[in-house]
Amino acid sequence: MSSISTDRATQRYLRRLKGALADVPRPERESILQDVRDHIDEALAQGREPERILAALGEPRLVAEASRSELDSPAQRGVRNPAAVLWGVTVALGVLAAVVVSFFLRNPEGQSPEATSVPQETLSSLVDAYGPGAAVLTLLPALACAAVVLVPYGARRWLMMLIAALLSVLVFIGPFDAGLFLVPMAVTAWMGAVIGYASTVTAPRAEALVMRILGALLLVVPVVLVLAGLMVGSFGAAQIPLLLWAVFSVLLAAGYAANSRAAHWVTLAYGLLVLGVAVVDAGILVAALWVGGGVILAMGLYGLLRLPPRSALRVPEAASELS
Repeated sequence: MSSISTDRATQRYLRRLKGALADVPRPERESILQDVRDHIDEALAQGREPERILAALGEPRLVAEASRSELDSPAQRGVRNPAAVLWGVTVALGVLAAVVVSFFLRNPEGQSPEATSVPQETLSSLVDAYGPGAAVLTLLPALACAAVVLVPYGARRWLMMLIAALLSVLVFIGPFDAGLFLVPMAVTAWMGAVIGYASTVTAPRAEALVMRILGALLLVVPVVLVLAGLMVGSFGAAQIPLLLWAVFSVLLAAGYAANSRAAHWVTLAYGLLVLGVAVVDAGILVAALWVGGGVILAMGLYGLLRLPPRSALRVPEAASELS
């Protein structure tokens, strides 16, 4: 066992395998891990290099999937690679943000009937003002994210974290006033780098509780702000759609807090809808709609990829944290 304990790559492999088996009952999980340890010990005793041993074993998620098949214990979650899903969403958000910033975004600052030609140019799209090269420039974040697949698997997580950090910086110093449009992309990038490679497949109880409450609050807070504004003025038929939206949001928040998988799917669809509205109706609230839709989308993805099903919460072994 000493050879295993001194090899970081092997220890990291075993931790990832343990995380991939988090939804398997503890006795079976420990048995699988012990079998893998014995296999590695035997191969090391024969003089094989640790890197070759781990490469022959295959990716931990694939080993976990094969082990579940032998145990007749299907995974509680249908997504095999959350990091790939989240990173794919990040690339898609980056492309969509580039389209919005390049072709739809208008900067209203400086507008007036007597405006000079310089501020009047801000009424043009980015492509109109700077040419097609500007559109290519806005695509660079999405292209950088897409290039992650070209990097060796072991280095992907660290590259993801680096890109997520750079996106976070661009949120505040983004060129062409495009920083806010990178917020959803930065959020899903961090999710892909952190959640996608977490040691446990599902969130521990404390994390799940905090995120369910946070998700519910994010869905309810806009409703509270809108209703507070309505209370100042008079109520009429024009406000009925807002009240219906408020009821929908409150019910959705309750479902998210209750960890309803259906609510997670609806939250995901809701986020996509808000993003679509931001693209189609690029008015004065386009940035707020884009950020809000992206955050709602991220919460839906989190619920589907990270929160354990309610049935699993009743089985302590299936939801226990790694020791």
